[in-house]
Amino acid sequence: MTDPSRTIVVYGGGFAGHLVAAACARSLGGAARLILIASDQAGREDVLYGNASAPTAYDFFRSVGLDEPTLMMQTGSAFSYGTQFTHWPGAPSSWMQAYHLPLPVLFGVPFQHFLTAEKEKLEPYLVSAQAALKGAFAHPPEDPKNPLSRAEYGYQFSISDLTHALVRLNDQREVTIIETGVRDVHTSGGQIASLVLEDGQQVEADLFVDCSGADRRLIRALDVAFHVERTLCATHEIQSAGQLGPPRRTIAATQHGWSASTPLQTSVETLTITHPDSASAERGASHTFETGTLERAWAGNCVAVGHAAWGIEPLTAAPMILVQRDVERLLDLIPLSRDNTVEAREYNRRFEDDLAHANAFQRALFATDALPSTPYWQAAAAVPPGEKLERKLAQFRSRGIFVRFDLEPFNEEDWAILHNGMGLMPERYDRQVDGVEAEALGRQLTGIKQAVAQIVSKMPPHHVYMSNMKRYLEKQKHG
Repeated sequence: MTDPSRTIVVYGGGFAGHLVAAACARSLGGAARLILIASDQAGREDVLYGNASAPTAYDFFRSVGLDEPTLMMQTGSAFSYGTQFTHWPGAPSSWMQAYHLPLPVLFGVPFQHFLTAEKEKLEPYLVSAQAALKGAFAHPPEDPKNPLSRAEYGYQFSISDLTHALVRLNDQREVTIIETGVRDVHTSGGQIASLVLEDGQQVEADLFVDCSGADRRLIRALDVAFHVERTLCATHEIQSAGQLGPPRRTIAATQHGWSASTPLQTSVETLTITHPDSASAERGASHTFETGTLERAWAGNCVAVGHAAWGIEPLTAAPMILVQRDVERLLDLIPLSRDNTVEAREYNRRFEDDLAHANAFQRALFATDALPSTPYWQAAAAVPPGEKLERKLAQFRSRGIFVRFDLEPFNEEDWAILHNGMGLMPERYDRQVDGVEAEALGRQLTGIKQAVAQIVSKMPPHHVYMSNMKRYLEKQKHG
């Protein structure tokens, strides 16, 4: 039997389990004993984290020990300027949901009001969007006068590659790894008293972290309900590729759902999401999953992380953002005593906010009257938008104003690009625009577009940039 004093047990051998173990080992050092019960069943939903991260992943991955050179040399990861949406219902055309720093303020007026007045698309003004569409990439320079300095990037990755990289990290750290499953969960007084493993070993701890995916083996033992929103079907395919593709995912909508294609260094991964009644659900490689959320993610001395706590479509980088927030929240609130009441309350408050904000952004993609009458799209339309999304849409449609909530995972630029891509134009704009001399405004707008086009024309193709960077890293003996 293990000593529960300052012991944290992580249950789950998939991505979330190894991520939590790596983050705790790096952050806590020897302040707690870490045990990872690496059940081989826990990673079956890992493809639902998707293949794309937001720009915040750069610092987060570094914090757990996976810096950018390691990602590029030891996994098949690539760079990403965002996601291109094609054939999306309600959108007037395809658009690039790119990552970008704050938009300029011209003549003292936020940029989007000029677009409304001129009825222009935002995309030509975004260097990251134009580079992604061209298939080019380069790291943003520090010179703020260079238009490329406004671009932000995330990563395109294989979740299995990331998991294997985390496994290697945990093998080198002070993490006790037990490769078995849990036979029984003993509870007492709303807490987990101990776990009985399949080999008969009994494990006690101060804190249990449930990373068992949709099984939710630990948190379920404490009678915490999971509220199901929709049931969907996922199909995942991998094809080898001779050359790295563009620094963007491409999501194509169909009558029965959508399909995301992600270029990696030596392959292309395709994830298709449909309704379980569709033809793709009959394929052998598919499996069903549920979107929704736990009524609370921290109960007693157990915290659910990742797919054990929530289910969300990998339409955007939301799944990776949420699991990152889960881990950061956990590290912020590691309990200092056996009484977890205060920590649990704060964790659950932040958890609910993060999930509500992520869901609002994704549900905005379905805020149109043009959805097909097939089961997937009608089930999506039946999900209530929620108060936060309703407020955001109402204010933007009326006056072009962005409603902001504290610590949202998607920023104002994300929302501006999404609204513009979906063809949402405000009814009114800031009337200060009318006071700007037309010729001066025209010079400003034309100058921005020309500067973007010029810098993009000089950027190397994604695969060329990657090859040169890896050659440099090899000379530096990295990886």
